[in-house]
Amino acid sequence: MKAKKRMCIIATVLLGIVLLGAGCSKKNAQGKAAGGLELVRLGVMTDTVSAYAADVGVAEGIFAKHGLAVEIASFAAGINTIDAVTTGAMDIGFGADFAVLNRLGGSLSTPLRIFTGLGEGTLDSWKLYAQGDSIRSPSDLAGKRVVTRLGTVEEYWHAKTLAANEVALESVNFLPVDATMEGVVLINNGDAVAMWANARPAEALNRIAGVHVIGDLTEVGVPTLSLAVATEQFLTGRNSAAEKYLRAMQEIFDMLNSDPQKSAEIVQEVSSTPVEHTLINLKNNTNYIDFDQYVFDAIEGLHEWAQVNGVIKYPYDLHKYIDTDALKAAFPGRGEFE
Repeated sequence: MKAKKRMCIIATVLLGIVLLGAGCSKKNAQGKAAGGLELVRLGVMTDTVSAYAADVGVAEGIFAKHGLAVEIASFAAGINTIDAVTTGAMDIGFGADFAVLNRLGGSLSTPLRIFTGLGEGTLDSWKLYAQGDSIRSPSDLAGKRVVTRLGTVEEYWHAKTLAANEVALESVNFLPVDATMEGVVLINNGDAVAMWANARPAEALNRIAGVHVIGDLTEVGVPTLSLAVATEQFLTGRNSAAEKYLRAMQEIFDMLNSDPQKSAEIVQEVSSTPVEHTLINLKNNTNYIDFDQYVFDAIEGLHEWAQVNGVIKYPYDLHKYIDTDALKAAFPGRGEFE
């Protein structure tokens, strides 16, 4: 199905979000859509596995098979999807672990809850790019202008990588951007010398003379996990929708994992993303639906670092903001951790 056949525009106070999906279904107060399907609004990150999964789920009828009609809004970064859930513009949002933990501590009382893990990237899926022969490693970044996206996991990557290279964080002049492609422009214009990138931004950087890789996430030491968040009200009041979503996503991930070529072709048909580009991103990610001890321990380590370093405005007990009831109901045996 062509993208233009399934697009409609809904104005919101956030971005003038473009909603994708199986049409913009009319809904009633109980979140029901036409045809008896249950409506769920998904906020995804542009050009990531979360967006690919949404494309495949709609095109292959997997969401509908599990009783859902979905409206899908694409955002530049995971933190934007989380904010959209907080304001009520979206029901479910996707974000990297750092962005989610940051937002949980952004106020004294947040409605957000983590309800499943969605997988993780490989340690070499994101690379640190730099321009100029004088910058050969992260140790050369002291006193330089470096691109970052505030409130995202990039802050953590910079801190851990610089520390590993004995560079004081405060010695680097960070230039904040909203989207990674803005950073590419800064690098191209000579206004910045380094940035983290993958996928299309990485391809764009590779075409700029003098740009080269000086590191990856190996020095960070742990992969970046993807998490799904919703409000406490959604998870308690619409628990059936959360369960349907989890079952649908498992089936979608099964397809992404077992037939990446067909999945990439579907994504190209829906969003015009080149097949080879989607295949690279799928290869660089491990997709799963679970929140077990491994997932908890990984984000708890990051949570402790963020609190010790004053990144989190209002410290909190992480356990209070995790709700795996829907996950346990959808897949008995999953969602168990201490």
